[in-house]
Amino acid sequence: FSCNKEMKAKSMAFGQVTDTWCASCHSKMKVSAESVRFAQLVPSEPVTDEKGLHKVPVLKPKKKTKEPEIQLGRPLPADGTCKHYKKSYRWFRFPCCGKCYPCDICHEEKEGDHEMLLATRMICGHCCKEQPFAMDKACVACKQSMTQVRTQHWEGGKGCRDKIKMSKNDAKKYAGQSKTVSRKTQDKQTTKKNTKLRHNSK
Repeated sequence: FSCNKEMKAKSMAFGQVTDTWCASCHSKMKVSAESVRFAQLVPSEPVTDEKGLHKVPVLKPKKKTKEPEIQLGRPLPADGTCKHYKKSYRWFRFPCCGKCYPCDICHEEKEGDHEMLLATRMICGHCCKEQPFAMDKACVACKQSMTQVRTQHWEGGKGCRDKIKMSKNDAKKYAGQSKTVSRKTQDKQTTKKNTKLRHNSK
């Protein structure tokens, strides 16, 4: 942007940020390619009709596979989960057919007529942002986790709820241990235990 000159960027990886320098003003830049578009070239020979007039060929756009579930900014159905993987909030785009499925088993159930290739791209189940495949990284757009990570903290009831496995630094681990119990509630608890023992003995 400082010199407004064009240059060719070499050795760029799709979906990754590359550091390079301008060939004119030697300024440091960060370049990334979010998407790739291929344009069909028009034939160089002039095409004429029956009257000998120059005819411009009309290129018909390829029909895209309709995927009404995938709308950028909106969550996927069931947040991207399926009956096989209920803690995976993402869909995978398989290069063998170009279609998206929540997992490889769902792909085999719907597309059993061809050999499956491993998916290289995934779609976030929270915001439908398509991005390169990564194991445990958060979404590049909404920053939410696409896999449910095991935690040792309470996290408002959504995390660990087992006090034995909970972290000792979490206040919920020791909550209610020093709480005093009234004699009335103690008597109720003992009577319930006695009635249970009587029923079991009978």
